[in-house]
Amino acid sequence: MTREFQTIRILFADCSKEEVSLALHELGKEAAHFDVKSVDGKAEFKKALAEFNPSVVVANCASDHSENLYKLKFVRSCPSFVI
Repeated sequence: MTREFQTIRILFADCSKEEVSLALHELGKEAAHFDVKSVDGKAEFKKALAEFNPSVVVANCASDHSENLYKLKFVRSCPSFVI
């Protein structure tokens, strides 16, 4: 029996290349199918939410606190996301 996987679209916001690489390495262990986009800043974040339509958003919580609060509030305001 062949297992079919749904592609998971992951948006990394303000994460370093090392953080993204580590996350992808761990995800690869589960043989998941995923598309990845990495962005920096509010404008890129908003554009990626609209155009990339991610399944999951991963944000660097160690970065600027006000930026992270903005991202959380913005995602909460989008009806297509569940938090």
